[in-house]
Amino acid sequence: MRKNIFLSMFIVVAVLAIAIQGFSAETKAKTKTKASTTSTRGTFNMTGDITRVRGSEITISTKLNTILMFIVDNNTSISKSGKSIKITDIKNGDSVDVTYEKKGDKNIAKYIYVQEKYTTYPIKNKNR
Repeated sequence: MRKNIFLSMFIVVAVLAIAIQGFSAETKAKTKTKASTTSTRGTFNMTGDITRVRGSEITISTKLNTILMFIVDNNTSISKSGKSIKITDIKNGDSVDVTYEKKGDKNIAKYIYVQEKYTTYPIKNKNR
């Protein structure tokens, strides 16, 4: 009889421990998801090639052929080689990294980094 009571209590404690652990893990998962969603809320990054520069708008095409248009305003920071440049310095075909915010259906560029184009030269072999 004593063994049955002890075994029953052991089972109850084990079930409670498993239930508490599951509840704790579920709460942590919800908290982690909420925190990560909040930290990236409204700010996105995109890399692609310039297909059009028109007034205060730029359009880029990504490697996956996604085309996005960005509005460049007075708060947009544009740089190349660590130096500040103007939107008129951006040319079709330039590779860019854009950090932007979505406001309604518009993409507002916050930072535009124009990537350097590197020229490759053939290596001359002196032993030939």
